[in-house]
Amino acid sequence: MFQVDDNPQLKNLNLFHQINTGKYEDIQIKIQKLESTFFQCLSYSKQEQMQQIEKLQGNNQQLYDNEQNINNELFKLEQFEKYITQYFAQLRQQFGNIKSICFMTSQQLNLFFEEALEQLNNKTKLYQDILKLKLIQNSQDLFSKAYPTYTNLILKKWYLNNYCYPYPNQFEIKKLINKTQLSKKKILNWFINARNSFKRKKQKKQKYKFLVQEQYYTLFQSKKQSLNSSQEQSNQQILF
Repeated sequence: MFQVDDNPQLKNLNLFHQINTGKYEDIQIKIQKLESTFFQCLSYSKQEQMQQIEKLQGNNQQLYDNEQNINNELFKLEQFEKYITQYFAQLRQQFGNIKSICFMTSQQLNLFFEEALEQLNNKTKLYQDILKLKLIQNSQDLFSKAYPTYTNLILKKWYLNNYCYPYPNQFEIKKLINKTQLSKKKILNWFINARNSFKRKKQKKQKYKFLVQEQYYTLFQSKKQSLNSSQEQSNQQILF
């Protein structure tokens, strides 16, 4: 005689709750790992700057000459730390409870955190580029050798902050023209080159990911076949 479940809906709800609880706990771990990684980077940058100050303290004149640069770098570091703290506060608020993730699949959540990591990496790289900039006119260009580094930094900052949009609109272009003293055509050409470069890097990354998956699948299949063949041999020995 078959036993009929009195309340199958309750059983489904419990299973649904268990799945989402697992996803929620996984998200909290990912956020914590991301936060730990980026604050370790900040701590390392602080140590480097403190060592630089200690070296300059032996020479009062040199310390006085570099005081403005040191203060600027420390200020930028504080601003970046505030940005990272605010970012993770917003991230925790966005995924603050199980209800906020119940309609997202695990694949969608993984994709979200891959994009979040890419955004933070871009922000960190931009911050590091700014910190390394000692003499703006003599620095190496980032995207184009035709423009000064300061100009490239302005364009790169807009590019990273607005990576979801193809190109700046007319109003944004006017603002960039005022900041960079470049023509509209040169600005648009810069963004075309930057996006093509980004696309090539992304395609290369996806191709590498596919090759790794394919290689892993091949190894898995060969291991599975060898395991099956060994089992067949053992079964034949038992029969005979």
